Amino acid sequence: MASQADRRQALDAGFNEHLTKPVDLELLLLVLKQLLQMAQSSQGLGELETRSTVL
Repeated sequence: MASQADRRQALDAGFNEHLTKPVDLELLLLVLKQLLQMAQSSQGLGELETRSTVL
């Protein structure tokens, strides 16, 4: 499992989230739900267009 430092490094590099293997299906679905909600909001859509989405 990745450390908090690994997660922080990914987020600092512009990732929207950091998921580890083996993938926790519940966490993956939660992250996808949050990203979709951001994309549906007018403010979030602009944020997603300017940042790369890497899961």
